Amino acid sequence: MIDQLSCISFQIETLSISTNSYVVLYLSSIQDKLWPIPFPTFSDLKRLTLDIYGIRHRSILLWSHLIDACPSLRELKLELNWRVSLRFFDSFSWLTKATNKIHLCLEEVHLVGFVGCHADVEFVAYLVKIAPLLKRFTMDTRKPISIRSDKHEISTREKVKRQCSKQWAEQLARQQFPPILDVVII
Repeated sequence: MIDQLSCISFQIETLSISTNSYVVLYLSSIQDKLWPIPFPTFSDLKRLTLDIYGIRHRSILLWSHLIDACPSLRELKLELNWRVSLRFFDSFSWLTKATNKIHLCLEEVHLVGFVGCHADVEFVAYLVKIAPLLKRFTMDTRKPISIRSDKHEISTREKVKRQCSKQWAEQLARQQFPPILDVVII
């Protein structure tokens, strides 16, 4: 599939990638052998949406290599789907090295599914570090499925989890974000 993308990558301005938990498990299993995946350069890509799955105690920094392949990226939307329970800021057993390529075009990030675990906090810190001209960062504590469906009712337990996630997001914004950055927490 990557070879097919290489032929048209310079023409793409908007790209949406959706994965499932099996893709993340596969990528984590080949990390030492084939990582980083040689993504083609998406020279004109302005908007990238990643609908990805997070697995307990696994970094999502593996997607930094795709972000690096998009030098003109202006808007990044991450929809994080957590498939198993997470221990907040617990020991972390699998770490991917992120690249430190600076993105001067990235202005807006919208992260849906922020829970405040090590994996998403690590990814947020990475994005703030590589995008010095970032203007707006939205951390949405709702699950992507609840945004897509009007009929999804929120349980009391889910409300408590979201409130904790909002507190983590507020703390992260105070500690990690530059004061000029417009931060929205939902």
